Amino acid sequence: MKQKLLLFGTVTSIDGSINYNPVTKEYTMPQTVGKIQVNQVLKGDIKEKEIPFIRLGGVITLSEYEKSLQKEQIEKRGLDKLSQEEKNNEYVSETMEGDISIEKGKTYLMYLIYREDYSSYSIRFFQYGLREIDTKTLNLNEKTLTLNDFKTIKVKNNKDGNLETLDSIIPDKVKKIK
Repeated sequence: MKQKLLLFGTVTSIDGSINYNPVTKEYTMPQTVGKIQVNQVLKGDIKEKEIPFIRLGGVITLSEYEKSLQKEQIEKRGLDKLSQEEKNNEYVSETMEGDISIEKGKTYLMYLIYREDYSSYSIRFFQYGLREIDTKTLNLNEKTLTLNDFKTIKVKNNKDGNLETLDSIIPDKVKKIK
């Protein structure tokens, strides 16, 4: 069984969005999928250098979104009056309230758990599971952080955009100190 992870990761690709669970064969809220380069693991163990991710919230075509709705919902939204071409060329964006956008090339503090049904690591805790790192304060060549690193690495607060120290948001019991 794959475990829970807390790590610094850089988004190497955003491969689109899905709204269908292949195991349960049910439609879901749109989810963004892509790949993460594993930079530093703060909690948990992982050997892979790049892993797939899935995150609640995403952008999908109206035609894909429509598949997740009941007939009454389709009629209420007037989707039954649109042509297939319109549905294929218009998009729906759904995200969790307060979430930040995930962007290719940015490095984040990420809380992850492996999802067998998607064969990917799911970003947990909605808007608190993904926090952008000020990469000027992070040495990606280090494998383990020092106590000083926790005091100097800056993490963006998702509510107000201000920078906070990693020390202020990571509990002592989670810290792997060399």
